[in-house]
This record gives sequence, structure tokens and C-alpha cells, in this order.
Amino acid sequence: MKAPAPAGVFHFHGADDFGLFCYPNTKPGASEPYIIDEEEANLAYVALTRARKVLDLGGYAGILRQSLANARALRAPATARPRS
Repeated sequence: MKAPAPAGVFHFHGADDFGLFCYPNTKPGASEPYIIDEEEANLAYVALTRARKVLDLGGYAGILRQSLANARALRAPATARPRS
């Protein structure tokens, strides 16, 4: 039997089952171009900041990259173009 990891040593292996935490708002007449899902954002934050030994984004890399690109677009609304 494998011994448990010592306290404070966390491994993160990302999968593609995480959702976007910032995504285009497709509701008709919406005034905001993007929606920020606070629950997904918090989950991403905790998963990424708690890794101590291994941070393997794996299938999550593309989802994270897209969420970050969408979030950056929120800061520059003149160039914002929703991407899904």
C-alpha cells in the first residue's frame, strides 16, 4: 500500500472536465460580453495554488488558457471579442 502524501504536499493533475470560469455571455441583449463563474474561478484558484510538488495542467491547459484570454478581454473592452 502506498503511503499517503505528507501534509502540505499536493499534486494537481488537470483534466478537461473543468469548466471555463470566464465565458461569452450569449443571452440576447446582454450588456456584459462575458460571464464570470465565481465557483469555477475559485475551484481553479484553489487547485492551482495548492499544488506543492506537481502541477500538471494536462487537459485543463486549454480551458485555463481560454478563460484567461476571455478575462483579459474584459479589461480591454475596446478589443473584446467573445471567444468560446
